Amino acid sequence: MENIDEIVKNLEDGIICDYANDQFVFIVKDYWSKEELQLLKRNKGRISCSIKDGIAYFVVSINDCLECSDCSFTLNDENNKCLDKQNYSFQLYIYDENNTIVSSRQTNCSNDKNDLLSDLLSLLTLNDSDELIESKISIVSKMYEPFIIDETSPFFISI
Repeated sequence: MENIDEIVKNLEDGIICDYANDQFVFIVKDYWSKEELQLLKRNKGRISCSIKDGIAYFVVSINDCLECSDCSFTLNDENNKCLDKQNYSFQLYIYDENNTIVSSRQTNCSNDKNDLLSDLLSLLTLNDSDELIESKISIVSKMYEPFIIDETSPFFISI
């Protein structure tokens, strides 16, 4: 993953995910009200994962302030080492519209969750063309709302 500050500066409101430094990294950028900023700091969150057509779909949510934001994750030559990982961890960075970090969270998987995520990630397709990936994501986006992906995901972890 490139420099996080550069990514955030170029990111419009939304969410992105990558695997870097031996962990899954999620960056969420949005406009947050004062109430939401308080909720971001204290309410429980969750990350879920489901595999559809060789692509991982992660859904990030935080109770009462971030509802089911989804992002796709595909394998490539730079991030495929996630398949060899034994102990998965997740880092979530939340930024405001001024590119200021307003919250950060980190969690590690238990052994059961590691095994489940490892099994799911083994279903990913390596090095699909960009056109094929975009087509697959478009089809899944039309078929499933993020909350449906979240509710039917076999993997989830609190964050």
